[in-house]
Amino acid sequence: MADTFTIKQGDTSPALARVLETAQGPIPLEVGDRVTFSMRRPYGGPVVVDRQPCQITPEGVVVYYWADTDTALPGLHEAEFQITRADGAIETVPNGGYLVINVVGAVA
Repeated sequence: MADTFTIKQGDTSPALARVLETAQGPIPLEVGDRVTFSMRRPYGGPVVVDRQPCQITPEGVVVYYWADTDTALPGLHEAEFQITRADGAIETVPNGGYLVINVVGAVA
């Protein structure tokens, strides 16, 4: 079952916060690692958020802070995080699908 995050159209809060995991468990993040966030419309649709930087907390939680333009288009979106290790290795999470972002249309 896909992980789903719901936010209202035009909102910038709450931030998207996740512990990045694979089937083997949480992914340890090291000093020097960089994590970015990307989001697009489903089925290869247009990219809405393109590799924007995330904050990594001391506890290893990855946090993406929304811009108002990120949530301007209501509907379902596919998203992923990309970890770039200090040595240049790259890992994309989730690696077996996508995080689903549900942007609910605003009334006004």
